[in-house]
Amino acid sequence: MSKNKNNIAEGGTAHTTAPVQESPVNNPEFVDAAGLQSRFGIKRSLAYALLGEGAIRGVSLRRRSQTRGKRLFCVDSVRAYLNRQLESGPKAENERAKDRTRRFSKESRGGANNTQ
Repeated sequence: MSKNKNNIAEGGTAHTTAPVQESPVNNPEFVDAAGLQSRFGIKRSLAYALLGEGAIRGVSLRRRSQTRGKRLFCVDSVRAYLNRQLESGPKAENERAKDRTRRFSKESRGGANNTQ
């Protein structure tokens, strides 16, 4: 019999009690938009909005003279952003969301000086 089966037969469990070790697999330094959504629930559009505001950091990897590349987001900056949100409370975030909506609305109409 294996050791686990003996352990179970004696009333023990087959589970380990060793702590989970940090590794690059479960604690990356950078993630793409899909990784940002799976880890933090932040979707691509919000990630780019936060990046544009300077609330989080990111880097674009691309070859010289290429227009397309791969955008990676710094996990530490995302964690810092989320911690700032916890400290400032929900009212402050609601105001920032309203500001983002107003800016987006103006940009989609062609700016504040658009006369229709």
